[in-house]
Amino acid sequence: MIRHIGITVSNMERSLAFYGAMGFAPIFQVERQDPPDRFLAHVTGYDGVHIKIAMLKRGEDAIELLEYVKPDWEAEEDHLNSSETFMSGNVHFCLQGDAQLHAALATPTDYMRGAGIIPDGPQAGARVEYYRGPDGETIELFFPLAVAKA
Repeated sequence: MIRHIGITVSNMERSLAFYGAMGFAPIFQVERQDPPDRFLAHVTGYDGVHIKIAMLKRGEDAIELLEYVKPDWEAEEDHLNSSETFMSGNVHFCLQGDAQLHAALATPTDYMRGAGIIPDGPQAGARVEYYRGPDGETIELFFPLAVAKA
């Protein structure tokens, strides 16, 4: 069982609004900093870390949003900041598609990256749609065969 999907974001308020439009509601939000929170430095591996955390749920699906205030990734010269799906380490998450998710992501259209009907294999006939979130994260909506034909 997947407990949640974690997404590092650049602007917590913008991401809360984006995922809120998709029906994800905050369960909790917290801001933690090292020091005095040495646990946080230990688990992230960053001394002096300062992070904003929000856990969101939509039904049984959970997303954890993390905004690193420190370290400041924009100040790092050798950071790898690519949202290209072919890059090692890139992740995406897939949600069962429904009208609310489709409506939230289809407007504005700049979130849309591609869509189509799966041509063959065990999911043949199902529709998939790919979107990008405000920080470049890839979101897949999956519409099973019965929904795709409707």
